[in-house]
Amino acid sequence: MRASSAGASRSSVDFGVAEFAAAARVAHRLQDGGVPDMEGFDPNRELRGGGRARHSGCYHLSFRSGSRAGGASAGAAHDYITRTDAYEGADRDPAIYTESDYMPAWAEDSPAECWDTADLYERANGRLYVSADFALPRDLDADDQIALAHAFAQELTRQHQLPYTLAIHAGCDQDGHEHNPHAHLMISERQNDGVERDRQHWFKRADHEHPERGGAPKRGRFMDGNGWSTHASAGQR
Repeated sequence: MRASSAGASRSSVDFGVAEFAAAARVAHRLQDGGVPDMEGFDPNRELRGGGRARHSGCYHLSFRSGSRAGGASAGAAHDYITRTDAYEGADRDPAIYTESDYMPAWAEDSPAECWDTADLYERANGRLYVSADFALPRDLDADDQIALAHAFAQELTRQHQLPYTLAIHAGCDQDGHEHNPHAHLMISERQNDGVERDRQHWFKRADHEHPERGGAPKRGRFMDGNGWSTHASAGQR
């Protein structure tokens, strides 16, 4: 795992404090309390107002899928959430932590290559990524917020070894006060099945009889539509 500190379809759910905490295995650290608006990422790479969690100790979570047909760019999405390249600068809400895991061997040292390459070679009608935005409890310190976000990312990706990039934003207001900490998670549906493939080969159609001849298999179809939200919600019960 690599870590550092520092047109889309959408569905959303609001988790109760106890449910959300159970998923991340840090339930004992969570307190009840409302969370203000969380801005969300859209495939046009602009921040717009996100949903508001219910003021009853619930934390907002929304899912989107990014596709070439919808005008999304996986590379731009990665740069946006990690605050790199065009999205660096003191005028932007900083990314205080980033990590990536289950990357193909050729992107282990530079996760951005995985997302940039998806823009080049993913099938024209294929999904580039699924992304999640979720608010983090303000009463947790930074280390526990990281642990919460990391555990949630692993909950969604570990079974099928799906490459992902996670970034936590401080959620600073105009005066520089951290009032709305939140996380952005990008997930590839291309499973890292352990078969060595070069960049272009990775994004070809999978060959289930001869995996080495085809691309990395897609494992996201079992989560079509509201499936990501349903899977995430089911994991909390």
